[in-house]
Amino acid sequence: MKRINALIKADLKQFFRDKADIFWVFAWPILWILMVAFVFVPPGAGSPITLDVGIVNYDSSSNNVNGTLLINVLEKVEYNGTRLFNVKIYNTTTDLVGDLKKGKLDGGIIIPDGFGKNLTLGQARLTILIGAKSPYSASINSGVLRGFLSEFSKRVALYKVNITLYYISKYNYTFQNYTGHVSYRIPGYENKSFIDFLRDFFYGIAEPIIIEYKEVKPEALANRASILGWYTLGAIGMMLLYSGMVYGAGFLVSDREQGVLYRLLASPMSDKEYLAGRVLAGIVICGLASLVALLTGLAVGAHIIWNPSNPMHWLVIVLFINAAVMSLGFGAILAPIVKTSRGASSLGTSLGLLLAFTTGIWFPKEWLPSWMKIVADYSPFTWTIDAIRGIMVYGLSFAELETKIMGSLITSLIIVIVAWILWTKTLRKYTER
Repeated sequence: MKRINALIKADLKQFFRDKADIFWVFAWPILWILMVAFVFVPPGAGSPITLDVGIVNYDSSSNNVNGTLLINVLEKVEYNGTRLFNVKIYNTTTDLVGDLKKGKLDGGIIIPDGFGKNLTLGQARLTILIGAKSPYSASINSGVLRGFLSEFSKRVALYKVNITLYYISKYNYTFQNYTGHVSYRIPGYENKSFIDFLRDFFYGIAEPIIIEYKEVKPEALANRASILGWYTLGAIGMMLLYSGMVYGAGFLVSDREQGVLYRLLASPMSDKEYLAGRVLAGIVICGLASLVALLTGLAVGAHIIWNPSNPMHWLVIVLFINAAVMSLGFGAILAPIVKTSRGASSLGTSLGLLLAFTTGIWFPKEWLPSWMKIVADYSPFTWTIDAIRGIMVYGLSFAELETKIMGSLITSLIIVIVAWILWTKTLRKYTER
């Protein structure tokens, strides 16, 4: 054990001398967490957004309800203290469409002539143009505009109902059945006036269903701090993936290039002790990098759910170690095709980052194309990160995560066995030279 400890210490010293290794293992995850905190999920994220909307108003109605009224509402409407729209008036549809195509606006509204009259007496029409300033903003712009106009239409409908009921009451109309003598008796309204019935009926036409929306999110996705926690776990998973691959694929080649391998094997140290020491050193390095990434996340306001009295939260540590071992083992499987330490670094980093971005470890799997989701669903490393998030984000039980946890552990065991066989064969090959 002393020889293994000495090898771990020597490996750590050698690691911290290499600036490139320090960058990829420590600095790169920190940079990603900082970008999430101040770019992807910046302060104020979750607050309502303000859309730039262009309007062409062709309505010449003299009614109180007209196109100008709609413009005034758009200019003043707020949600949680944030204005929803910056309104810009255009003289022609051509100019409006031109700016939409240049990405200068989020949307446009064309108000036709007669809008106010039709809105008062019947059905009015509007033309809504959905713009986009980025590949993802069109759906957001559409949702905001549709939501506003739906609410505006409902309020206009209720206003028209109240006006109708006012005039009915004012002129005191009497409603009788076809005989002209007997008043209607409507079930449920025997002791109420016909105006009461009309009010409820018209309100039902204007707003058939009163819907109450409530957000019920997992605790770890409820606010910006919790979302940062979600991404912090993703940054750790990404680092474990590519760092483990780089280390697992390259330490034999690196030791051989530096002449360390032959000196170590010429000593009383056995090949098993040598491999065990290198693997443990890799786990220690990944553990230190995970701790640094975690502290960085906490420093920028990430909220990580951790309950020491919950056995499932202690299982998270086991799963992180398992992820490191799995990545090291996968790197070892790639080792036979690696000829130099630089090649191992390039291969491990490229493949690790590729898998991190395409298997749901960094970007949510819902963002991926359908064929890529299949790859993510059957990635053992993704099972591990999903299980960690399932525990720390969604508060799931072992029974709910059993398939992913056991699949991860069994796959890791298989990878370690195959990696050990390949490691020992590669080690013998080097020693025979």
